[in-house]
Amino acid sequence: EEDEIRAATLPRRRWDDTADAREVQESRAVIKRAYGSINHLVTFEAEAKGTRLRIGSLPRHEAERRVALLREKRQKDKDAIRAVFDGQQRDIAARERSARDRVLATRDQHEAELRQTEQRIAEDLSLARPSLRRIFQKRKEAFEAMIAREDADIRQVYGSLNASLRYEPSEILISTARRVPQHLTITAVCARGVKDKLPRARYCLAAYLLDEIGGAVMHFSQQSTSSNPVLSRPFLHKGRFSDFDLPIHQEVEVVCPAPRHARSPMTLILEMYQLNTNGHFVRAVGWSALPMMDGRREYVHGPFKLPMIKGYYNGAKFDRYYKIERAIALNLDSWLCNLYLTVSRRPSEACGPIHATVGVDVADAIAPLVPGKPASAPAPALEPSLEAAATEPESKGTKPGPDKSGKPELGPDKSGKSEPDPDKSGKS
Repeated sequence: EEDEIRAATLPRRRWDDTADAREVQESRAVIKRAYGSINHLVTFEAEAKGTRLRIGSLPRHEAERRVALLREKRQKDKDAIRAVFDGQQRDIAARERSARDRVLATRDQHEAELRQTEQRIAEDLSLARPSLRRIFQKRKEAFEAMIAREDADIRQVYGSLNASLRYEPSEILISTARRVPQHLTITAVCARGVKDKLPRARYCLAAYLLDEIGGAVMHFSQQSTSSNPVLSRPFLHKGRFSDFDLPIHQEVEVVCPAPRHARSPMTLILEMYQLNTNGHFVRAVGWSALPMMDGRREYVHGPFKLPMIKGYYNGAKFDRYYKIERAIALNLDSWLCNLYLTVSRRPSEACGPIHATVGVDVADAIAPLVPGKPASAPAPALEPSLEAAATEPESKGTKPGPDKSGKPELGPDKSGKSEPDPDKSGKS
């Protein structure tokens, strides 16, 4: 209807300028090409050219009436759409109010239940408070009784702590653990990788101490008797290629300097000797080195795996630990085997007396520090137990003492055996 009104109100155009005229011209051209010249078409075209064709007409009041109808229809559509939208909004608002009311009702219900629960708990506590008070009182009395018993035990052991301005003679407990030499027990488990590098024979393991790798041998001038020999017991190696492991399971004990005299560079040397049928030394077949102290300046302990070099120990050639690794890297034939061992410390209590009691007159000892008081303090006297402990090593010949070079010496062990002489064992 809008198109009709617009066509009625628009000015008329010439027929030649319309799309219909172009289509007619195209149709005429097609017919002319198909059938040749048609006279009546040419006559119609000549007569119709330059004239106006009136297709239809509409009065103005009718056009205005139709436009008013269209506007009224559009307004009705808009009102209907607005009514639907308002209805949807009212529905959403009603749903929101309903949901809010349900949430508030649920909250009120839960709060009421919570108040009832709290009231019930308060009533239960009010009923149980007397029994809880009695239980707490019993536990408190038991705890106080336990503390009183512990205080009584402490007073029985230490007594009471008193403050006094009078200085009386007292006893001082002196520990000599750092002065007693340390015994290290080396338990050789096995040697792996020997195979046929060694002939079939019996072997033994020996250990001795150096002041540093490549340095001098450390030994005590007098050594106390011990239950473990310096040398291990002989063990057999069959010398076959299939004998990859050489079981040893023997112990060697080394007496090391006391902790106050020990130094980090000190080294333990382990040598393996071949024995003949009479049990005499034939030659040194291998050796290895192990530091006596670790990085914390404590005696080594625990399991170790040490590479053994063929031959006897040459201190002039191997005066550094890295040279052992370099020798094996340059010549693999110089490697004999890997020695698996465990080092354990012997308790200091088993090495000799480590505690002594000395009576000291504290008042006379601090007399020189007090102005106007004479200093007449006698020399501290040893208790009989300390005197006996001090004289016992001298009577048994076990008191350690330095030699002329200032280093401790190590004499023959308790079994009457002595360390193997390097010159007799093939060393130059």
